[in-house]
Amino acid sequence: MDDLVSHAAIFLLSNVLFGAVMAAFLLRHVERSVLSAGASVLLGLGLAPFTITWILNALLLLVPGLPTWFVVGAVLLVFLILAVLTGRGWPELVEFISSSLRQLRFAATWPYLSFTGAMVFGTYVMLVYKPLVDHDILEYGTQGRIFLRDMAIRYERHHYDEASGFYYVGLHGFSFPLLFTWEGLLRGLFHGDGDAWVRLQTPFFAWLLVTFVWVWVRCFGAWLAVWVVGAFTLTIGFLYLNTIYHVDPVRIFLFTVSMALFIAVLRSPSSTALFLWGIVLGAHALTHSLGMILAPFMLAVYVFVAPGAFPARLRQGALATSAFLVAGGFHYILDVAVGTGWLFKDITWF
Repeated sequence: MDDLVSHAAIFLLSNVLFGAVMAAFLLRHVERSVLSAGASVLLGLGLAPFTITWILNALLLLVPGLPTWFVVGAVLLVFLILAVLTGRGWPELVEFISSSLRQLRFAATWPYLSFTGAMVFGTYVMLVYKPLVDHDILEYGTQGRIFLRDMAIRYERHHYDEASGFYYVGLHGFSFPLLFTWEGLLRGLFHGDGDAWVRLQTPFFAWLLVTFVWVWVRCFGAWLAVWVVGAFTLTIGFLYLNTIYHVDPVRIFLFTVSMALFIAVLRSPSSTALFLWGIVLGAHALTHSLGMILAPFMLAVYVFVAPGAFPARLRQGALATSAFLVAGGFHYILDVAVGTGWLFKDITWF
């Protein structure tokens, strides 16, 4: 029972409460012409875990060796500040939840509710019967626990841990491994252990991904959304995605949102939209190296095809690029300059 309570508490804090803060913040500051209310709420839920790991990345890199309570307190403080700055976003979030509940009476919503029910049941089965045994996530988990043990992030030629004999060969940013660090920090405060919260992120982000597609397509027709989501979720690829613990649901969700925002900034290149687009591009990059590979192409395409005069497009591209570098691109600059060399390294096996 104690384990169940701790699992639920970490999820409620990290995904629900922090997710609500991010959702309300986006509802307050992002125009509906950029993202609909539903898309903003879903993006907020998806950015909450990333924001946690970004704060951890900054603290463990800039001030290594901080005590656990200080790091957890810093994360709580940042979300508290965001909650205060949200202002009227809270009533907007309440209104969105109320309007979403009113949608339950429409028949076109029932297939989506059936999918959500199936996801909840499948999540329960995975958490109870499937331990963390899949290859890549074990690598991320081990590195995340090393960050937790050392309370430090270092950029070095080889991520080799002499104490355990573990050599980290990942080419990605540290966002996903730091999910394990965050769970370890919270469980350590109560002298517990486990990885259920990180394992839960696979089905949670898969649900976010499908729901984002549902909300996006629903703007063109309720039953069209049913067909699109059905065609998407019944593929072998999606079913496989939900039977292993992996980073893929997180990165695909962030990539999907970045494409939606790419379309939005091409239509209406406001400063808010460009900044948010850059943040999501950076979140994708800090989660997976494909985000770093794709982002420069997307930013370049924007500069060359967006409407308006070329100097204005350059300024807009610079704004999005700056947000991208702060949110996640910085990792690869550091990794190439003083770290492993990223794609240019020779992988050494120990």
